[in-house]
Amino acid sequence: MTTSLPPPSPKNEMQPSPANIHLMQLTTAYWTSRCLHVVAELGLADHLSDEPQSTESLAKATGTNAGSLYRVLRLLASVGVFEWHNGTWRHTEASRFLRSDNPGSLRDYIRMLGLPVFWSAFEDLYHSLRTGEAAFAKKHLEGVFAYLAAHPEESRIFDQP
Repeated sequence: MTTSLPPPSPKNEMQPSPANIHLMQLTTAYWTSRCLHVVAELGLADHLSDEPQSTESLAKATGTNAGSLYRVLRLLASVGVFEWHNGTWRHTEASRFLRSDNPGSLRDYIRMLGLPVFWSAFEDLYHSLRTGEAAFAKKHLEGVFAYLAAHPEESRIFDQP
């Protein structure tokens, strides 16, 4: 026996609401976070001067694929990080905090949170909720600071002010 759904109609079609749109945005927010991590790691904001630049120019400066970079930047522009105008990218107030020469720079903080060791700790959040144990400790029994001591490059990023 097979069943099929009735064709969509105003009566049985789910209508978007602010609440379900909000939940969908929250569910995909990690895409935005990951894009921020990668852009910070690439130093893209440092390559984007006060003059608008093309995707191709930024891709060349960062050693990335222009099509892929364009999609990442479009996602970030949709939340106010970078601006697309007349075929070029510009800084926004938010993207300037990704510059390493900004006194209030968040670049290294964002890079730190994007390190695989920290990013992957959230994979074990369910374990933490069930057991009360720190997710990080499940993968790295020695703890955060011992891990960092054994990984100097990651430690350097972690130690940035």
